[in-house]
Amino acid sequence: IVTTQNVIEQIAVDDPFAMIARYNGCSTYSVNQCRQITFLNNIHYAGPAGSFGLRESTGISIVNCKIQQKEDRLISQNADCVHVTPSYEGPWIEGCLFEGQMDDAINIKTELVYILKAISDNQFLVSAKLRVNDELSLFNPREGRLIGTCRVLEAVPMDDATKIKIDARFENLQIGRDKTKDMFFNDSKSNDNFVIKNNVFRNSRRYGMLIQAKNGIIEGNILENLSRHYKRYQSWRKSIYWWRYGKWWKDCCTGCC
Repeated sequence: IVTTQNVIEQIAVDDPFAMIARYNGCSTYSVNQCRQITFLNNIHYAGPAGSFGLRESTGISIVNCKIQQKEDRLISQNADCVHVTPSYEGPWIEGCLFEGQMDDAINIKTELVYILKAISDNQFLVSAKLRVNDELSLFNPREGRLIGTCRVLEAVPMDDATKIKIDARFENLQIGRDKTKDMFFNDSKSNDNFVIKNNVFRNSRRYGMLIQAKNGIIEGNILENLSRHYKRYQSWRKSIYWWRYGKWWKDCCTGCC
């Protein structure tokens, strides 16, 4: 096993060791383009990857579930406990335990849209499957700067892209499938109105919550003994992009890191 220098300096003889090996694993529960599903009172002790994988689904609730580490195991899950890809509505997560996992407890995303071709100053070929009336934000990641906002007037599906016409005009953009280029975020597909309340996060790797979404509430949670930030609000590259989120962090208790 080869490690980076800073890792090997923190390892001593007889230390317990667990290797992340999720490459052929899949989520315990995988929800794909579904509606109105509730996970209630489930307990997970071990998994090769994550626990709940939510993709393009709405009305999903995870209530009183436990990702629980058994005494004889070094870890519980091998990836995110709740991994939520971009959707038009966020999940409700309440009264759960997240313990002993090897990645983020909760990871919620907004849709990133690469600009593949500029047909004109208000028509573009983009990487995502957009809909008419989707609201977009145009972002310069090199400077951490919002260029402007717009709405999709026309959306024509192509093979692996969408040709769109928008209600604003943008010129001289740097384009391409590259996170250093100007890009859209689909604010309509940003897991709007997510709820994370009255959960316990403890004794695990990375973040308690990695939030790349908007218009949600985080309330009444207990977070302790995590290896990284308790919560992180993130967008791409240099920016924290605070204006996008519109969420609340209320009555949460944090312990030592």
